[in-house]
Amino acid sequence: MARPIDIDICIGALRRSNLADAVRAAERQALPAGFAARIIVVDRDAETTAMAEIEKLKAEANLPLRHIHVGHACPASARNAALTAARGAWVALLDERSRPEAGWLKALIGAAQSEKADVVFGPVRAGYPQDAPAWMIAGDFHSAEVYRANNVLLRRTGAAWASLRFDPGQSGEGEDVAFYFRALRKAGARFAEAPQAVVIEDQDFQQLSFSYLWRTRTRQGRALARVRAYDGANPVFELARSATSAAACFAAAGGMAGSQVGRNRWLLRAASHVGATQSLLGLEGPRA
Repeated sequence: MARPIDIDICIGALRRSNLADAVRAAERQALPAGFAARIIVVDRDAETTAMAEIEKLKAEANLPLRHIHVGHACPASARNAALTAARGAWVALLDERSRPEAGWLKALIGAAQSEKADVVFGPVRAGYPQDAPAWMIAGDFHSAEVYRANNVLLRRTGAAWASLRFDPGQSGEGEDVAFYFRALRKAGARFAEAPQAVVIEDQDFQQLSFSYLWRTRTRQGRALARVRAYDGANPVFELARSATSAAACFAAAGGMAGSQVGRNRWLLRAASHVGATQSLLGLEGPRA
């Protein structure tokens, strides 16, 4: 009889060539002593173009691998399908562009155990193609040291939030922020970070522009403003702070005209404050 699964490693997939790398990197993880793991691949491509590759990976896998097809689904719905299918005490969430480095899973579990945490976030380091803009690589604008939805460990068994799910209606507008920092925090979840639990996220051509980064930062700003509003922050104060901070960042960017990296860094800081201002004014920006 197969032993119970302790950790479900859930990988979202949508028509990208990185899926095999993500699955194999997850398979190579050294498990904590006494732990058993399974991989769940959630394919949200309506045309099931990854089916042959997934079947090949399943045949070659040294861990149990389950495939779920949720065609035409947004990322929030795909994560929900993974959470519903999970049977382990813990769920680790990745996507097909995320390649966990050696020691990733042990670092997440270690942080959860040592910090008595229910949700653990690890850093996401960007992998850039050779044709990425030089300023983007130099400034490493796609990496995130603190929080990203595609490097998370979540306690499932016995948790008050086991039935909670991401809101597909907010997909592309901070549904992950709302799930973790509103719903789970309200349910009593304890949070921790695992700096050694690194995943590499390969960037594709759609992400290699300033406009993509601007849209991403404004969405993040809107999402965080909604969380602060939920926490009871004074909207007048928050609006004044966001607008003032945006203006200060634009001014700082103007003073960095000789440095493309420095100028863009300040502009993207401004973008998050612009997004917060939009949210506080009731304006909804473009979705992903």
